[in-house]
Amino acid sequence: MKNKKYVKPNENPNIVGNIAIIFTSIIMILLGLVLIMCQQVKMVYFCYGAGGCLLLWGIWLISRYFLRREFQQTTNYGFSFGVLLVILGAVSLIRSKEIAATIPNYMGLMVLAMGVVMLQNTVQLKNLEGKTWVLSLIFSMSACFASIMILLDLWKVMSKWPIALYSTLVATGVLSLLSLVFVAIRTSKYHKEVAREMDRHLEEGDEWFDGLKSANNSSKDNSVNDNAETDEYEENTSVDETEDSNSDMFEE
Repeated sequence: MKNKKYVKPNENPNIVGNIAIIFTSIIMILLGLVLIMCQQVKMVYFCYGAGGCLLLWGIWLISRYFLRREFQQTTNYGFSFGVLLVILGAVSLIRSKEIAATIPNYMGLMVLAMGVVMLQNTVQLKNLEGKTWVLSLIFSMSACFASIMILLDLWKVMSKWPIALYSTLVATGVLSLLSLVFVAIRTSKYHKEVAREMDRHLEEGDEWFDGLKSANNSSKDNSVNDNAETDEYEENTSVDETEDSNSDMFEE
């Protein structure tokens, strides 16, 4: 594994963003399926439903911001996001008929937003050395291309065959959820790999320290032995010199 700066999993949480992606993906899947099975349903009803959901979601985020004291966190924008959703929900309820006439454009923007999110997931997977980043890139490029076709109505495909638009919503919602699952799995494995590598480095450091300590102890033991041998040699030499001196005196 490459030597990169490591960020612990709980140091940069983004719960609101993940919930928003999951919620939007599910809405796209349900909306596309309903429109495919019941094409006679008027778009204005979906505007009412979407406006109500956005309004409730915004109120929940604002309440959560104060109840959980999220204002104590530096980078938490749940309150701002909640206010934005409340405004969008109210506008959708008030101007639902006007919005219903341009609903394909909003669907195209939703597909484009999910395509951009999947592109970020691709970048994250590539940096985490995940093997599924290629699939995520294909998902992202497909969603971005489909959104361009919807917004510009290229070759009149979406206006001639509305079912193609509805199928695009379902496919984009499914692909965005798969891309998010890829990121979640790879992120979990990445943190486990980093933890194992850190433990291995600690074990190697302990082994090196133990080896160094053992070498120092061995060096001390050798030094003591050398000193003992030197003292013994000097003592034997002194005894020999004394005996030689006595022998000389005796001869005289």
